[in-house]
Amino acid sequence: MTRLSAPQVHDYLSAADGLLRQLATAKLLGHEDTRRQDQPARLLTLKLEPPLSDEDRKVIKELDATAKVWLGTDGLPLAAESSLRLKGRVMVVIGFEHSEKETFTFARLGDRLVVTTHERETADKGGGQNARSRTTATLRPAAP
Repeated sequence: MTRLSAPQVHDYLSAADGLLRQLATAKLLGHEDTRRQDQPARLLTLKLEPPLSDEDRKVIKELDATAKVWLGTDGLPLAAESSLRLKGRVMVVIGFEHSEKETFTFARLGDRLVVTTHERETADKGGGQNARSRTTATLRPAAP
């Protein structure tokens, strides 16, 4: 718990808000009936359009962001996965690359959609440096 900030905990306990924000500008690429952890599900595949500042637009030359959302038969999200890859150049000579992948699983708790697991992997390359990170958070809501 010491690694999570208050805003992160809030986002985990109010997962619908964050998911809706991310999907607000998404474009549906396709959908299919499938299964997720032995449950019938509908898989939505989406193209994301992350907001970029004018300064970001000057340095980012390639950007690819996608998401997948698995919906249960009740229409509630079971899981989501997003990936982002970008390449750019700063001051003409310094190239950089960034990629990240996030996966979430959700559960209904009362009238809330909550995150039960969150994994995030990032990789950065640029200026002669390479960095990779991976974090995992697992939340187990206590019984009332």
